[in-house]
Amino acid sequence: MKKIKLILLVFLLLANKIFSQTTEAKVETVFETLIFPTQSQHSHGSSLVSLPNGDMLSAWYQGNGERTADDVRIMGSRLKKGSKIWSAPFLMADTYNLPDCNPVLFLNNHNKLFLIWIAVQAHRWESSVLRLRTSVNYNNPGAPVWNWQDNILLSPTDSFAIETELKFKQLVPNQRGDGGYAPKYDNMILEASRDLAKRSTGWMTRIKPLPLTNGRILLPLYSDGYNMSIIAFSDDDGETWHPGLPIVGRGNVQPALAQKKNGNIAAYMRDNGDEPSRVQFSESADFGYSWTAAQKTDIPNTASVELVTLKDGRWALVVNDEDDGRYRLSLYISDDEGTTWKWKSTLENNPNKRAGYSYPSLIQTADGLLHISYSYKTENPGESIKYVVIDPKQFTKDNTEIAEWIKKKTWANGLTLDLHSSVNVDSFYVAYHRNKKLWDTAFAFLKTQHLETIAPGKYPILGDQVFASVTEAPSHKKEEVQWESHKNYVDLQYIIKGKETIGVADTAKSTITKPYTPDVINYMAEGNYYTAGQGQFFLFFPNNAHRPTILIDEYPVVKKIVIKIQTAKVE
Repeated sequence: MKKIKLILLVFLLLANKIFSQTTEAKVETVFETLIFPTQSQHSHGSSLVSLPNGDMLSAWYQGNGERTADDVRIMGSRLKKGSKIWSAPFLMADTYNLPDCNPVLFLNNHNKLFLIWIAVQAHRWESSVLRLRTSVNYNNPGAPVWNWQDNILLSPTDSFAIETELKFKQLVPNQRGDGGYAPKYDNMILEASRDLAKRSTGWMTRIKPLPLTNGRILLPLYSDGYNMSIIAFSDDDGETWHPGLPIVGRGNVQPALAQKKNGNIAAYMRDNGDEPSRVQFSESADFGYSWTAAQKTDIPNTASVELVTLKDGRWALVVNDEDDGRYRLSLYISDDEGTTWKWKSTLENNPNKRAGYSYPSLIQTADGLLHISYSYKTENPGESIKYVVIDPKQFTKDNTEIAEWIKKKTWANGLTLDLHSSVNVDSFYVAYHRNKKLWDTAFAFLKTQHLETIAPGKYPILGDQVFASVTEAPSHKKEEVQWESHKNYVDLQYIIKGKETIGVADTAKSTITKPYTPDVINYMAEGNYYTAGQGQFFLFFPNNAHRPTILIDEYPVVKKIVIKIQTAKVE
Protein backbone atom coordinates (compact mmCIF):
# COMPACT_ATOMS: atom_id res chain seq x y z
CA MET A 1 0.00 0.00 0.00
CA LYS A 2 2.88 2.40 0.79
CA LYS A 3 4.33 1.74 -2.67
CA ILE A 4 1.03 2.61 -4.31
CA LYS A 5 0.75 5.87 -2.33
CA LEU A 6 4.32 6.79 -3.34
CA ILE A 7 3.56 6.20 -7.04
CA LEU A 8 0.42 8.35 -6.76
CA LEU A 9 2.38 11.12 -5.00
CA VAL A 10 5.05 11.14 -7.72
CA PHE A 11 2.32 11.23 -10.40
CA LEU A 12 0.61 14.22 -8.80
CA LEU A 13 3.90 16.11 -8.41
CA LEU A 14 4.69 15.57 -12.11
CA ALA A 15 1.17 16.64 -13.05
CA ASN A 16 1.54 19.87 -11.10
CA LYS A 17 4.86 20.56 -12.82
CA ILE A 18 3.38 20.05 -16.31
CA PHE A 19 0.28 22.10 -15.45
CA SER A 20 2.45 24.99 -14.31
CA GLN A 21 3.48 25.43 -17.96
CA THR A 22 -0.11 26.20 -19.01
CA THR A 23 -1.03 29.87 -19.37
CA GLU A 24 -4.63 30.95 -18.76
CA ALA A 25 -5.64 33.08 -21.76
CA LYS A 26 -8.47 35.60 -21.82
CA VAL A 27 -10.27 34.75 -25.04
CA GLU A 28 -13.11 36.63 -26.69
CA THR A 29 -15.79 34.58 -28.39
CA VAL A 30 -16.64 35.57 -31.95
CA PHE A 31 -20.21 34.46 -31.34
CA GLU A 32 -22.15 32.43 -28.79
CA THR A 33 -25.78 31.47 -28.35
CA LEU A 34 -28.09 28.72 -27.19
CA ILE A 35 -29.32 26.61 -30.10
CA PHE A 36 -32.77 26.59 -28.49
CA PRO A 37 -34.18 28.06 -25.25
CA THR A 38 -33.60 26.07 -22.08
CA GLN A 39 -36.39 23.57 -21.45
CA SER A 40 -37.22 20.68 -19.13
CA GLN A 41 -36.31 17.71 -21.35
CA HIS A 42 -32.85 16.21 -21.11
CA SER A 43 -30.76 17.54 -24.04
CA HIS A 44 -27.31 16.08 -24.41
CA GLY A 45 -24.50 14.74 -26.60
CA SER A 46 -24.38 17.23 -29.47
CA SER A 47 -22.45 16.98 -32.73
CA LEU A 48 -21.58 19.64 -35.33
CA VAL A 49 -20.82 19.46 -39.03
CA SER A 50 -20.06 22.31 -41.43
CA LEU A 51 -21.86 21.75 -44.74
CA PRO A 52 -20.35 22.64 -48.13
CA ASN A 53 -22.86 25.48 -48.64
CA GLY A 54 -21.69 27.22 -45.46
CA ASP A 55 -24.57 26.07 -43.23
CA MET A 56 -23.84 24.56 -39.81
CA LEU A 57 -25.82 21.46 -38.81
CA SER A 58 -26.17 20.26 -35.24
CA ALA A 59 -27.61 17.07 -33.76
CA TRP A 60 -28.23 15.99 -30.17
CA TYR A 61 -30.45 13.60 -28.24
CA GLN A 62 -33.47 14.80 -26.30
CA GLY A 63 -36.22 13.29 -24.16
CA ASN A 64 -37.35 12.52 -20.63
CA GLY A 65 -34.14 10.79 -19.62
CA GLU A 66 -31.42 8.78 -21.36
CA ARG A 67 -31.22 5.00 -21.85
CA THR A 68 -34.35 4.28 -19.77
CA ALA A 69 -36.71 6.69 -21.55
CA ASP A 70 -38.20 5.40 -24.80
CA ASP A 71 -39.17 8.87 -25.98
CA VAL A 72 -35.51 9.92 -26.39
CA ARG A 73 -34.84 10.77 -30.04
CA ILE A 74 -32.23 12.51 -32.18
CA MET A 75 -33.02 16.17 -32.82
CA GLY A 76 -31.30 18.68 -35.07
CA SER A 77 -31.06 22.35 -35.97
CA ARG A 78 -29.52 24.38 -38.78
CA LEU A 79 -27.62 27.67 -38.72
CA LYS A 80 -27.84 29.19 -42.18
CA LYS A 81 -24.69 30.78 -43.56
CA GLY A 82 -24.46 34.37 -42.33
CA SER A 83 -27.25 33.95 -39.77
CA LYS A 84 -27.01 34.24 -35.99
CA ILE A 85 -30.24 32.39 -35.27
CA TRP A 86 -30.50 28.60 -35.27
CA SER A 87 -33.62 27.13 -36.82
CA ALA A 88 -36.40 25.59 -34.79
CA PRO A 89 -35.34 22.03 -33.83
CA PHE A 90 -36.41 19.21 -36.12
CA LEU A 91 -36.41 15.41 -35.91
CA MET A 92 -33.32 13.63 -37.24
CA ALA A 93 -33.97 10.02 -36.13
CA ASP A 94 -36.33 8.12 -33.84
CA THR A 95 -36.17 4.33 -33.48
CA TYR A 96 -39.60 3.04 -32.55
CA ASN A 97 -39.96 2.33 -28.83
CA LEU A 98 -36.22 2.59 -28.11
CA PRO A 99 -34.08 5.46 -26.78
CA ASP A 100 -31.78 7.03 -29.42
CA CYS A 101 -28.57 8.63 -28.12
CA ASN A 102 -25.07 9.93 -28.90
CA PRO A 103 -25.33 11.18 -32.51
CA VAL A 104 -22.25 12.01 -34.56
CA LEU A 105 -22.35 13.93 -37.84
CA PHE A 106 -19.67 13.98 -40.53
CA LEU A 107 -19.05 14.21 -44.26
CA ASN A 108 -17.12 11.52 -46.10
CA ASN A 109 -14.51 12.24 -48.77
CA HIS A 110 -17.26 12.79 -51.37
CA ASN A 111 -19.36 15.08 -49.12
CA LYS A 112 -21.99 12.46 -48.35
CA LEU A 113 -23.52 13.31 -44.97
CA PHE A 114 -23.45 10.60 -42.29
CA LEU A 115 -25.45 10.43 -39.07
CA ILE A 116 -24.36 7.58 -36.77
CA TRP A 117 -25.98 7.03 -33.38
CA ILE A 118 -27.07 4.30 -30.97
CA ALA A 119 -30.45 2.73 -30.24
CA VAL A 120 -30.45 1.40 -26.68
CA GLN A 121 -32.01 -2.05 -26.36
CA ALA A 122 -33.31 -3.35 -23.01
CA HIS A 123 -32.48 0.05 -21.49
CA ARG A 124 -28.86 -1.04 -21.08
CA TRP A 125 -25.89 0.78 -22.65
CA GLU A 126 -24.08 -2.52 -23.20
CA SER A 127 -26.99 -3.68 -25.41
CA SER A 128 -26.86 -0.67 -27.71
CA VAL A 129 -26.98 -1.05 -31.50
CA LEU A 130 -25.10 1.26 -33.88
CA ARG A 131 -27.39 2.89 -36.44
CA LEU A 132 -26.51 4.84 -39.59
CA ARG A 133 -28.22 7.22 -41.98
CA THR A 134 -26.77 8.97 -45.03
CA SER A 135 -27.88 11.88 -47.19
CA VAL A 136 -26.77 13.65 -50.35
CA ASN A 137 -29.71 16.08 -50.19
CA TYR A 138 -29.08 18.22 -47.12
CA ASN A 139 -28.87 21.86 -48.23
CA ASN A 140 -32.54 22.79 -47.87
CA PRO A 141 -34.09 24.11 -44.64
CA GLY A 142 -35.01 21.51 -42.06
CA ALA A 143 -33.71 17.97 -41.69
CA PRO A 144 -31.62 16.31 -44.41
CA VAL A 145 -33.43 13.99 -46.80
CA TRP A 146 -32.11 10.56 -45.82
CA ASN A 147 -31.47 8.19 -48.72
CA TRP A 148 -30.06 5.20 -46.79
CA GLN A 149 -30.42 3.67 -43.33
CA ASP A 150 -28.78 0.61 -41.81
CA ASN A 151 -27.19 -0.82 -38.68
CA ILE A 152 -23.44 -1.12 -38.20
CA LEU A 153 -22.74 -4.61 -36.92
CA LEU A 154 -19.24 -5.36 -35.67
CA SER A 155 -17.90 -8.79 -34.81
CA PRO A 156 -14.45 -8.62 -33.20
CA THR A 157 -12.53 -11.88 -33.52
CA ASP A 158 -10.65 -13.80 -30.84
CA SER A 159 -7.80 -11.33 -31.33
CA PHE A 160 -9.92 -8.98 -29.17
CA ALA A 161 -9.50 -11.29 -26.15
CA ILE A 162 -5.82 -11.92 -26.89
CA GLU A 163 -5.11 -8.20 -27.12
CA THR A 164 -7.05 -7.47 -23.93
CA GLU A 165 -5.07 -10.01 -21.94
CA LEU A 166 -1.74 -8.83 -23.40
CA LYS A 167 -2.33 -5.16 -22.72
CA PHE A 168 -3.69 -5.71 -19.21
CA LYS A 169 -0.26 -7.10 -18.35
CA GLN A 170 1.25 -3.76 -19.42
CA LEU A 171 -0.97 -1.69 -17.12
CA VAL A 172 -0.13 -0.68 -13.56
CA PRO A 173 -1.41 -3.49 -11.27
CA ASN A 174 -5.03 -2.89 -10.33
CA GLN A 175 -6.04 -2.89 -6.68
CA ARG A 176 -9.81 -2.77 -7.24
CA GLY A 177 -11.59 -5.93 -6.07
CA ASP A 178 -8.63 -7.44 -4.24
CA GLY A 179 -10.66 -8.60 -1.23
CA GLY A 180 -10.94 -12.30 -0.58
CA TYR A 181 -14.64 -12.38 -1.47
CA ALA A 182 -14.57 -9.78 -4.23
CA PRO A 183 -14.10 -10.66 -7.93
CA LYS A 184 -11.09 -8.97 -9.51
CA TYR A 185 -11.97 -6.26 -12.02
CA ASP A 186 -9.39 -7.37 -14.60
CA ASN A 187 -10.54 -10.98 -14.44
CA MET A 188 -14.15 -10.01 -15.12
CA ILE A 189 -13.15 -7.97 -18.18
CA LEU A 190 -10.88 -10.74 -19.46
CA GLU A 191 -13.68 -13.27 -19.13
CA ALA A 192 -16.13 -10.99 -20.95
CA SER A 193 -13.58 -10.40 -23.75
CA ARG A 194 -13.76 -14.10 -24.63
CA ASP A 195 -17.54 -13.89 -25.12
CA LEU A 196 -18.31 -13.28 -28.82
CA ALA A 197 -21.86 -12.08 -28.13
CA LYS A 198 -20.74 -9.50 -25.58
CA ARG A 199 -17.91 -8.11 -27.69
CA SER A 200 -20.21 -7.83 -30.73
CA THR A 201 -22.75 -5.52 -29.08
CA GLY A 202 -22.83 -2.39 -26.97
CA TRP A 203 -20.29 -0.30 -28.92
CA MET A 204 -21.33 3.33 -28.75
CA THR A 205 -20.58 6.58 -30.55
CA ARG A 206 -19.69 9.91 -28.91
CA ILE A 207 -16.95 11.70 -30.87
CA LYS A 208 -16.77 12.57 -34.58
CA PRO A 209 -14.74 10.32 -36.92
CA LEU A 210 -11.22 11.17 -38.07
CA PRO A 211 -10.47 11.05 -41.83
CA LEU A 212 -6.84 10.04 -42.45
CA THR A 213 -4.54 11.23 -45.20
CA ASN A 214 -4.61 7.72 -46.76
CA GLY A 215 -8.40 7.87 -47.20
CA ARG A 216 -9.29 5.69 -44.22
CA ILE A 217 -12.02 6.93 -41.85
CA LEU A 218 -11.70 6.12 -38.15
CA LEU A 219 -14.90 5.95 -36.08
CA PRO A 220 -14.24 6.19 -32.31
CA LEU A 221 -16.39 3.82 -30.21
CA TYR A 222 -16.53 2.76 -26.60
CA SER A 223 -18.29 0.24 -24.36
CA ASP A 224 -19.77 0.76 -20.90
CA GLY A 225 -19.67 -3.02 -20.53
CA TYR A 226 -15.91 -3.32 -21.08
CA ASN A 227 -15.25 0.23 -19.84
CA MET A 228 -12.77 0.76 -22.67
CA SER A 229 -12.72 1.73 -26.35
CA ILE A 230 -12.30 0.45 -29.88
CA ILE A 231 -11.93 2.12 -33.27
CA ALA A 232 -14.00 1.01 -36.25
CA PHE A 233 -12.43 1.80 -39.61
CA SER A 234 -13.66 2.15 -43.18
CA ASP A 235 -11.45 1.95 -46.26
CA ASP A 236 -14.33 2.47 -48.70
CA ASP A 237 -15.56 5.92 -47.66
CA GLY A 238 -18.04 4.68 -45.08
CA GLU A 239 -19.70 1.89 -47.08
CA THR A 240 -18.47 -0.83 -44.69
CA TRP A 241 -16.98 -0.75 -41.19
CA HIS A 242 -14.56 -3.11 -39.48
CA PRO A 243 -13.39 -3.35 -35.84
CA GLY A 244 -9.78 -2.76 -34.91
CA LEU A 245 -8.19 -4.13 -31.75
CA PRO A 246 -9.41 -2.69 -28.46
CA ILE A 247 -7.79 0.30 -26.77
CA VAL A 248 -7.20 -1.57 -23.53
CA GLY A 249 -7.35 0.20 -20.21
CA ARG A 250 -9.50 0.72 -17.14
CA GLY A 251 -12.18 3.29 -17.78
CA ASN A 252 -10.76 4.81 -20.99
CA VAL A 253 -13.91 5.71 -22.94
CA GLN A 254 -15.16 8.10 -25.63
CA PRO A 255 -11.88 8.52 -27.59
CA ALA A 256 -11.13 11.74 -29.47
CA LEU A 257 -8.53 11.38 -32.23
CA ALA A 258 -5.79 13.38 -33.94
CA GLN A 259 -3.19 12.33 -36.51
CA LYS A 260 0.41 13.27 -35.76
CA LYS A 261 2.85 14.56 -38.35
CA ASN A 262 4.62 11.17 -38.33
CA GLY A 263 1.33 9.44 -39.22
CA ASN A 264 0.60 8.01 -35.78
CA ILE A 265 -2.87 8.44 -34.29
CA ALA A 266 -3.32 9.88 -30.80
CA ALA A 267 -6.41 9.10 -28.72
CA TYR A 268 -7.46 11.21 -25.74
CA MET A 269 -10.20 9.60 -23.65
CA ARG A 270 -12.58 10.39 -20.83
CA ASP A 271 -11.60 8.74 -17.55
CA ASN A 272 -14.33 6.44 -16.24
CA GLY A 273 -12.01 4.48 -13.97
CA ASP A 274 -10.10 4.75 -10.70
CA GLU A 275 -8.89 7.91 -9.03
CA PRO A 276 -7.16 10.17 -9.74
CA SER A 277 -9.56 10.97 -12.54
CA ARG A 278 -7.44 12.12 -15.49
CA VAL A 279 -7.70 12.25 -19.29
CA GLN A 280 -6.36 8.95 -20.63
CA PHE A 281 -4.09 8.57 -23.66
CA SER A 282 -3.19 5.89 -26.21
CA GLU A 283 -1.36 5.88 -29.55
CA SER A 284 -1.55 3.85 -32.76
CA ALA A 285 1.27 3.34 -35.27
CA ASP A 286 -0.81 1.37 -37.81
CA PHE A 287 -3.59 3.78 -38.85
CA GLY A 288 -5.86 3.07 -35.90
CA TYR A 289 -5.90 -0.74 -35.88
CA SER A 290 -3.85 -1.48 -32.74
CA TRP A 291 -3.08 0.74 -29.76
CA THR A 292 -0.80 1.12 -26.80
CA ALA A 293 -2.28 0.36 -23.40
CA ALA A 294 -4.16 3.43 -22.15
CA GLN A 295 -2.38 5.59 -19.56
CA LYS A 296 -3.52 8.56 -17.52
CA THR A 297 -2.22 12.03 -18.43
CA ASP A 298 -1.92 15.01 -16.08
CA ILE A 299 -5.21 16.69 -17.14
CA PRO A 300 -8.06 16.30 -14.60
CA ASN A 301 -11.24 14.90 -16.11
CA THR A 302 -14.64 13.52 -15.21
CA ALA A 303 -16.96 13.70 -18.19
CA SER A 304 -15.78 14.94 -21.56
CA VAL A 305 -12.93 15.13 -24.05
CA GLU A 306 -12.90 16.49 -27.63
CA LEU A 307 -9.95 17.10 -29.94
CA VAL A 308 -9.17 18.59 -33.35
CA THR A 309 -6.02 19.29 -35.33
CA LEU A 310 -5.97 22.91 -36.44
CA LYS A 311 -5.01 24.00 -39.92
CA ASP A 312 -1.79 25.51 -38.57
CA GLY A 313 -0.76 22.16 -37.04
CA ARG A 314 -1.64 22.93 -33.43
CA TRP A 315 -4.06 20.81 -31.45
CA ALA A 316 -7.19 22.05 -29.67
CA LEU A 317 -8.66 20.07 -26.77
CA VAL A 318 -11.97 20.75 -24.99
CA VAL A 319 -12.32 18.99 -21.65
CA ASN A 320 -14.08 18.98 -18.29
CA ASP A 321 -10.84 19.66 -16.44
CA GLU A 322 -12.01 19.02 -12.89
CA ASP A 323 -12.40 15.79 -10.94
CA ASP A 324 -15.62 16.46 -9.04
CA GLY A 325 -18.31 17.32 -11.56
CA ARG A 326 -19.17 18.93 -14.89
CA TYR A 327 -19.28 22.56 -13.78
CA ARG A 328 -16.15 23.65 -15.70
CA LEU A 329 -15.32 23.29 -19.38
CA SER A 330 -12.01 24.48 -20.82
CA LEU A 331 -10.24 24.83 -24.15
CA TYR A 332 -6.55 23.88 -24.34
CA ILE A 333 -4.12 24.57 -27.18
CA SER A 334 -0.88 22.66 -27.85
CA ASP A 335 1.83 23.54 -30.36
CA ASP A 336 3.80 20.30 -29.82
CA GLU A 337 1.16 17.62 -30.52
CA GLY A 338 0.05 17.27 -26.94
CA THR A 339 3.43 17.04 -25.22
CA THR A 340 2.45 20.23 -23.41
CA TRP A 341 -0.70 22.35 -23.44
CA LYS A 342 0.64 25.90 -23.36
CA TRP A 343 -2.61 27.81 -23.48
CA LYS A 344 -5.91 27.34 -21.71
CA SER A 345 -9.16 29.29 -21.80
CA THR A 346 -12.08 28.58 -19.48
CA LEU A 347 -15.27 28.35 -21.54
CA GLU A 348 -17.63 27.78 -18.60
CA ASN A 349 -17.16 27.69 -14.84
CA ASN A 350 -20.01 27.63 -12.35
CA PRO A 351 -18.69 28.69 -8.93
CA ASN A 352 -21.59 26.95 -7.15
CA LYS A 353 -20.77 23.65 -8.92
CA ARG A 354 -24.49 23.13 -9.58
CA ALA A 355 -24.62 23.79 -13.34
CA GLY A 356 -23.30 21.40 -15.98
CA TYR A 357 -21.40 21.88 -19.25
CA SER A 358 -20.25 18.71 -20.96
CA TYR A 359 -20.06 16.43 -24.01
CA PRO A 360 -18.56 19.00 -26.41
CA SER A 361 -18.32 18.77 -30.17
CA LEU A 362 -15.35 20.59 -31.72
CA ILE A 363 -14.64 21.38 -35.39
CA GLN A 364 -12.70 23.98 -37.38
CA THR A 365 -14.13 25.59 -40.50
CA ALA A 366 -12.32 26.76 -43.63
CA ASP A 367 -12.03 30.32 -42.27
CA GLY A 368 -9.96 29.03 -39.35
CA LEU A 369 -12.62 29.53 -36.66
CA LEU A 370 -13.31 26.94 -33.97
CA HIS A 371 -16.93 25.91 -33.53
CA ILE A 372 -17.92 24.27 -30.25
CA SER A 373 -21.25 22.92 -29.06
CA TYR A 374 -21.91 21.35 -25.68
CA SER A 375 -24.63 20.34 -23.25
CA TYR A 376 -25.75 23.34 -21.21
CA LYS A 377 -27.52 22.61 -17.94
CA THR A 378 -28.51 25.53 -15.73
CA GLU A 379 -29.19 25.69 -11.99
CA ASN A 380 -32.87 26.60 -12.57
CA PRO A 381 -33.09 23.75 -13.82
CA GLY A 382 -33.24 23.88 -17.60
CA GLU A 383 -31.29 22.33 -20.47
CA SER A 384 -30.15 23.34 -23.93
CA ILE A 385 -27.19 22.99 -26.30
CA LYS A 386 -24.80 25.94 -26.37
CA TYR A 387 -22.89 27.00 -29.49
CA VAL A 388 -19.67 29.00 -29.28
CA VAL A 389 -17.31 30.30 -31.99
CA ILE A 390 -13.68 31.19 -31.13
CA ASP A 391 -10.77 32.46 -33.20
CA PRO A 392 -7.73 30.31 -32.23
CA LYS A 393 -5.39 33.06 -33.42
CA GLN A 394 -5.97 34.61 -30.00
CA PHE A 395 -3.62 31.99 -28.57
CA THR A 396 -0.67 32.80 -30.83
CA LYS A 397 0.51 36.36 -30.28
CA ASP A 398 3.49 36.96 -28.05
CA ASN A 399 2.78 39.30 -25.11
CA THR A 400 5.76 41.48 -26.05
CA GLU A 401 4.43 42.01 -29.57
CA ILE A 402 0.99 43.00 -28.29
CA ALA A 403 2.46 45.31 -25.65
CA GLU A 404 4.49 47.05 -28.36
CA TRP A 405 1.35 47.44 -30.48
CA ILE A 406 -0.50 49.02 -27.55
CA LYS A 407 2.43 51.34 -26.84
CA LYS A 408 2.77 52.60 -30.43
CA LYS A 409 -0.95 53.48 -30.52
CA THR A 410 -1.21 53.22 -34.31
CA TRP A 411 -4.71 51.90 -33.61
CA ALA A 412 -5.67 55.28 -32.07
CA ASN A 413 -5.16 57.28 -35.29
CA GLY A 414 -3.90 60.29 -33.35
CA LEU A 415 -6.37 60.03 -30.46
CA THR A 416 -4.58 61.19 -27.31
CA LEU A 417 -6.59 59.11 -24.82
CA ASP A 418 -4.96 56.07 -23.20
CA LEU A 419 -6.21 52.54 -22.59
CA HIS A 420 -7.12 51.86 -18.96
CA SER A 421 -4.97 49.27 -17.19
CA SER A 422 -7.99 47.01 -16.54
CA VAL A 423 -8.46 46.28 -20.26
CA ASN A 424 -7.35 42.85 -21.48
CA VAL A 425 -4.90 43.84 -24.22
CA ASP A 426 -4.99 40.41 -25.87
CA SER A 427 -8.76 40.72 -26.31
CA PHE A 428 -8.38 44.27 -27.64
CA TYR A 429 -5.70 43.19 -30.13
CA VAL A 430 -7.84 40.37 -31.54
CA ALA A 431 -11.09 42.38 -31.57
CA TYR A 432 -9.44 45.34 -33.32
CA HIS A 433 -7.88 43.24 -36.08
CA ARG A 434 -11.09 41.26 -36.69
CA ASN A 435 -13.16 44.47 -37.03
CA LYS A 436 -10.59 47.13 -37.89
CA LYS A 437 -13.03 49.27 -39.87
CA LEU A 438 -15.46 49.54 -36.96
CA TRP A 439 -12.78 50.34 -34.39
CA ASP A 440 -11.15 52.95 -36.64
CA THR A 441 -14.57 54.55 -37.11
CA ALA A 442 -15.16 54.66 -33.35
CA PHE A 443 -11.77 56.19 -32.59
CA ALA A 444 -12.18 58.74 -35.41
CA PHE A 445 -15.51 59.83 -33.89
CA LEU A 446 -13.87 60.35 -30.49
CA LYS A 447 -11.02 62.33 -32.06
CA THR A 448 -13.19 64.68 -34.13
CA GLN A 449 -15.84 65.52 -31.51
CA HIS A 450 -15.58 68.40 -29.04
CA LEU A 451 -16.38 66.19 -26.06
CA GLU A 452 -16.56 69.04 -23.53
CA THR A 453 -19.43 70.66 -25.40
CA ILE A 454 -21.11 67.66 -27.05
CA ALA A 455 -24.79 67.49 -26.08
CA PRO A 456 -26.31 64.47 -24.34
CA GLY A 457 -28.11 62.16 -26.73
CA LYS A 458 -27.67 59.28 -29.15
CA TYR A 459 -25.24 59.53 -32.07
CA PRO A 460 -25.38 57.11 -35.03
CA ILE A 461 -21.87 56.53 -36.38
CA LEU A 462 -22.00 53.46 -38.63
CA GLY A 463 -25.54 52.11 -38.67
CA ASP A 464 -26.18 49.48 -36.00
CA GLN A 465 -22.50 48.49 -36.04
CA VAL A 466 -21.12 51.55 -34.24
CA PHE A 467 -23.13 54.13 -32.33
CA ALA A 468 -22.66 56.37 -29.29
CA SER A 469 -24.63 57.59 -26.31
CA VAL A 470 -23.68 60.73 -24.34
CA THR A 471 -25.15 61.21 -20.88
CA GLU A 472 -24.81 63.84 -18.16
CA ALA A 473 -26.57 62.42 -15.13
CA PRO A 474 -26.27 61.62 -11.41
CA SER A 475 -24.24 58.56 -10.39
CA HIS A 476 -25.71 55.88 -8.11
CA LYS A 477 -24.99 54.23 -4.81
CA LYS A 478 -23.13 50.96 -5.21
CA GLU A 479 -26.04 48.79 -4.06
CA GLU A 480 -28.25 50.36 -6.74
CA VAL A 481 -26.03 49.28 -9.64
CA GLN A 482 -26.13 45.78 -11.15
CA TRP A 483 -23.33 43.86 -12.80
CA GLU A 484 -23.94 43.47 -16.53
CA SER A 485 -22.36 42.25 -19.76
CA HIS A 486 -23.25 42.39 -23.46
CA LYS A 487 -23.15 39.71 -26.15
CA ASN A 488 -23.28 41.63 -29.39
CA TYR A 489 -21.28 44.77 -28.61
CA VAL A 490 -18.07 45.89 -26.97
CA ASP A 491 -18.53 48.89 -24.69
CA LEU A 492 -16.04 51.76 -24.99
CA GLN A 493 -16.67 54.03 -21.99
CA TYR A 494 -14.99 57.37 -21.35
CA ILE A 495 -15.64 59.95 -18.61
CA ILE A 496 -15.77 63.44 -20.13
CA LYS A 497 -16.38 65.37 -16.91
CA GLY A 498 -16.35 64.23 -13.28
CA LYS A 499 -15.38 60.83 -11.84
CA GLU A 500 -17.12 57.56 -11.04
CA THR A 501 -16.26 54.06 -9.82
CA ILE A 502 -16.47 51.14 -12.23
CA GLY A 503 -16.35 47.46 -11.26
CA VAL A 504 -14.90 44.81 -13.60
CA ALA A 505 -15.32 41.02 -13.20
CA ASP A 506 -14.97 37.81 -15.23
CA THR A 507 -18.34 36.46 -16.40
CA ALA A 508 -17.00 32.89 -16.15
CA LYS A 509 -16.62 33.40 -12.40
CA SER A 510 -19.96 35.17 -11.97
CA THR A 511 -23.49 33.89 -11.37
CA ILE A 512 -26.24 34.99 -13.76
CA THR A 513 -29.15 36.64 -11.94
CA LYS A 514 -31.09 37.74 -15.02
CA PRO A 515 -30.75 35.81 -18.30
CA TYR A 516 -29.99 37.46 -21.61
CA THR A 517 -32.45 40.07 -22.84
CA PRO A 518 -31.03 42.01 -25.78
CA ASP A 519 -28.32 43.06 -25.19
CA VAL A 520 -27.79 42.68 -21.41
CA ILE A 521 -27.06 39.87 -18.94
CA ASN A 522 -27.06 40.64 -15.20
CA TYR A 523 -24.86 38.91 -12.62
CA MET A 524 -23.86 38.49 -9.02
CA ALA A 525 -20.09 38.89 -9.10
CA GLU A 526 -16.89 39.60 -7.22
CA GLY A 527 -14.60 41.97 -9.09
CA ASN A 528 -12.11 44.80 -8.94
CA TYR A 529 -13.11 48.47 -8.70
CA TYR A 530 -11.43 51.41 -10.45
CA THR A 531 -11.78 55.18 -10.45
CA ALA A 532 -12.77 56.40 -13.91
CA GLY A 533 -11.83 59.92 -14.92
CA GLN A 534 -10.40 61.89 -17.82
CA GLY A 535 -7.52 60.66 -19.94
CA GLN A 536 -8.25 56.91 -20.07
CA PHE A 537 -11.03 54.88 -21.61
CA PHE A 538 -12.40 51.47 -20.58
CA LEU A 539 -13.29 48.56 -22.86
CA PHE A 540 -15.79 45.89 -21.81
CA PHE A 541 -15.87 42.74 -23.94
CA PRO A 542 -18.59 40.05 -23.77
CA ASN A 543 -16.68 38.20 -21.03
CA ASN A 544 -16.30 41.36 -18.91
CA ALA A 545 -19.06 41.88 -16.38
CA HIS A 546 -19.00 45.56 -15.45
CA ARG A 547 -20.66 47.77 -12.85
CA PRO A 548 -20.45 51.43 -13.98
CA THR A 549 -21.87 54.72 -12.70
CA ILE A 550 -21.05 54.09 -9.03
CA LEU A 551 -21.09 57.35 -7.07
CA ILE A 552 -17.98 59.18 -5.86
CA ASP A 553 -19.29 61.78 -3.37
CA GLU A 554 -17.29 64.69 -4.76
CA TYR A 555 -18.73 64.14 -8.25
CA PRO A 556 -22.53 63.69 -7.99
CA VAL A 557 -23.07 64.35 -11.72
CA VAL A 558 -20.91 62.74 -14.41
CA LYS A 559 -20.76 63.35 -18.14
CA LYS A 560 -19.67 60.31 -20.14
CA ILE A 561 -19.75 58.78 -23.59
CA VAL A 562 -20.39 55.12 -24.34
CA ILE A 563 -19.60 53.85 -27.84
CA LYS A 564 -21.05 50.48 -28.85
CA ILE A 565 -18.84 48.51 -31.28
CA GLN A 566 -20.36 45.39 -32.76
CA THR A 567 -18.50 42.12 -32.20
CA ALA A 568 -17.39 40.15 -35.24
CA LYS A 569 -20.12 38.30 -37.11
CA VAL A 570 -19.92 34.65 -38.13
CA GLU A 571 -19.59 34.46 -41.89
